[in-house]
Amino acid sequence: MNRICLVAALFLALLAVRTASADEIRNLYEAEVAVTGQGSEERQLALRSAFEVVLTKVSGQGAVAAESALGEALASPDRYVQQFRYREPPAGQSGLTFWARFDSAAVNALLRSHRLPVWGAVRPATLLWLVLEERGRRRLVGANDPGAVASSITAFAERRGLPVHFPLLDLEDLRRIQPSDVWGDFRDIIQAASERYHAQVILSGALARDGDYYRARFTLQLGNDALRWESVGSLDEVIAAGLGRATDEIAQGYGQTSGGASLVTVQVRNVQSLEDYLRAMDYLDALSGVARVELVTVEADQVIYRLTLQGATHALVQAIGLGDTLVPDSEPAPVPAQAELRYRLLQ
Repeated sequence: MNRICLVAALFLALLAVRTASADEIRNLYEAEVAVTGQGSEERQLALRSAFEVVLTKVSGQGAVAAESALGEALASPDRYVQQFRYREPPAGQSGLTFWARFDSAAVNALLRSHRLPVWGAVRPATLLWLVLEERGRRRLVGANDPGAVASSITAFAERRGLPVHFPLLDLEDLRRIQPSDVWGDFRDIIQAASERYHAQVILSGALARDGDYYRARFTLQLGNDALRWESVGSLDEVIAAGLGRATDEIAQGYGQTSGGASLVTVQVRNVQSLEDYLRAMDYLDALSGVARVELVTVEADQVIYRLTLQGATHALVQAIGLGDTLVPDSEPAPVPAQAELRYRLLQ
């Protein structure tokens, strides 16, 4: 490897480590499902299926579509859809799909009206340490793993809106942790190996293949709490059981149910351009529990926004802390008396 390639590889590795703390889920209110035709009945079924996918992603709850309170909405998904179209498969492939985008404000209002969680687009990155046992051998599944296990995990995580990161499994990782550590669920070792990734959530698991079936065990470390569960089934079934339970638990911790609207003022300093202003505003607008963002004042390098919240202010602070866009301001400038939060925009 020449020097330029080496520098590029190191840069990408450092970037991957630095940005593991949180992700912004794109296309949160969009879904694509397989269809067999374009008739009106098939279209209505596809629209309902796409709506279920979106409700699941936004709420973070796998069983949200089974909520009886949502029955009327699921029966009339056209009330919430903004756009839809059919997509032809790439050349040489088969399988027509149906894509739809739904109104974010209407979806959020629907969930909150039934006191169901609304999980914003900025979500805590989940670092996944997974050891796979096949043919008597155990190995860790890493970021560049080409196997079916990694593909199944990636596909499920995308459907549920869960940002999952695999470890790099470079020399630094292999110096700190071995497959036996994850297999034995040695949480202190797993925690120590995870520090370089700055992940908010750690999920570890052991997956053993037994013919056509798998036995799986997962442990979720969410703050100071640790939850553990097991499952047996096909590969997709145990991945769905493992990551599905994890997503439900994480969304319960970071999503917000309606607690009545409240207002909070957020001062953001170090805003040096129109691009900075829009970046800060878009970031705040994507956070869990933020129903509306309004501009209050712009002066020098600071901007003051007024946020309408559906939830508690401490949950907003927690959500901001997930990312690396805003950090608490150590040198706040004078602000109006009603201001509660002061931050500085990172460049």
